Amino acid sequence: MIELMVVAGIMAILASLLTPRFITFVAKARQVEAKNNLGMIYTLQKAFFEESQRYYDGDLGGESAKIDNDSVSECNVTNALGFVLTACDRIRYSYDSEALNGGQEFVAEAIAEYKAASSGGGCAAPQGGQQGIISGCEEEDVWSIDDKKAVVHVADAIAACVNP
Repeated sequence: MIELMVVAGIMAILASLLTPRFITFVAKARQVEAKNNLGMIYTLQKAFFEESQRYYDGDLGGESAKIDNDSVSECNVTNALGFVLTACDRIRYSYDSEALNGGQEFVAEAIAEYKAASSGGGCAAPQGGQQGIISGCEEEDVWSIDDKKAVVHVADAIAACVNP
């Protein structure tokens, strides 16, 4: 019986050491998804510019759509740029694009922020009712890309919540 308790204690210690690494791994995977989506937005913006001689300016959907008490969700809806978000229950970032300099430049952002779940319409929040890339982390994680394809990590939730 004592051997079993020693093994259980060792397992608990190992789990407590590995949990922060696992949380960081999951959060970094979500950041990669945001960067990939920003790359897609960049490509769509370039195509939009070729057709209309200006960049798209506006909301691109995401997290805010499933938190609002609206009965209409922006999930699975294609906007004027051609960007569409699917898998509503797994969306962690909201996306926005701002045209600058008379539509000749743009900056697009991916923003993950902590919000409590709502019982309103749209997509359901993930279990536990917390949004963002790290469950329970109240820090924003923000990425941006511009018309020169420069990707910048504006605010890092991993550094703030996992590795303070």
